[in-house]
Amino acid sequence: MNNDNFLTCPVYSNRFKEQEAECIKYPYDKKDKNVPNDIYFCGNCGVGIAYPPLSKKQLEELYFNGEYWDDSKIQLITPNSFPGQYVLSKSRWDFFKNGIKNNIKKSWSILDVGAGHGFYGMIAADDKDIDVVEYCAIEADKALKESLAKTWNKNNFKTKLEIYDSTEKIDKKYDLIVLSHILEHVLDPKSFLENVSTYLNDGGTLLLGVPNKDYLFKADVFPHLFFFSKKSIEILMESIELNVKSICFYGKDAQKAKKDNIFAYCVEVFFYKARRIIPKAFLIKFYAWRLKAFYENNNGTWMRALAEKR
Repeated sequence: MNNDNFLTCPVYSNRFKEQEAECIKYPYDKKDKNVPNDIYFCGNCGVGIAYPPLSKKQLEELYFNGEYWDDSKIQLITPNSFPGQYVLSKSRWDFFKNGIKNNIKKSWSILDVGAGHGFYGMIAADDKDIDVVEYCAIEADKALKESLAKTWNKNNFKTKLEIYDSTEKIDKKYDLIVLSHILEHVLDPKSFLENVSTYLNDGGTLLLGVPNKDYLFKADVFPHLFFFSKKSIEILMESIELNVKSICFYGKDAQKAKKDNIFAYCVEVFFYKARRIIPKAFLIKFYAWRLKAFYENNNGTWMRALAEKR
């Protein structure tokens, strides 16, 4: 990148030159793809921008043509099959419940954009404190969609399930919208948030989750396009008429996460390989401890935000 090239902040929309921004190398541990070389940070809001950016065509190939997802296997989705994903979903549900405990409605409808395994919906549907009447999962991966439908039917949840591959097929609004580790993957975060928020009822809640400084501890952050700071999330949400209620950080210390304990790592490998025969309760406790998923930490590896539509 030469000095004549400009970057555009996705939050403020201001343009700035290379020499005006802090820059670090884009962590990537393979050599077989065209990936960004650097991360440039906006001096106003602190958001990191991957450069050169991925094209729309590259992203479509990743997310819709099977490069990013393994869409060949349909299976029952259980905590023992995917313990890490289950624990993180449970911790996000608890974050939501704690954030709205003084304003619990009689019933809730949930739109989960980028639902993945759908654990968030299953945990919500099984909750005894909150009546979740509908869970709508937006997921592009064919096997995940079929696996979720199969698992939902087997569990006989009373909550209505709908599954779509995009929000374009939705014709209603919801009380809660979940965006977990989605925003860092889209080309235009502000436009994406604006569009998604149109499906939120007035007074409804948006739950957002993004990595926090994962470039500090991950050897490979591909295909992340943006690296959000607390300030950038606050500004982004307020700019589209969402009132931020809380922003918290969870997980291991991002500054120290790269220096992992070898013994703990080996134990995790063992637990994962033996996960299908380990009792669920014990497995979940281990992963909760290992990931520090429920541990609030100002330097944690995950940022979570709750906002309300005006």
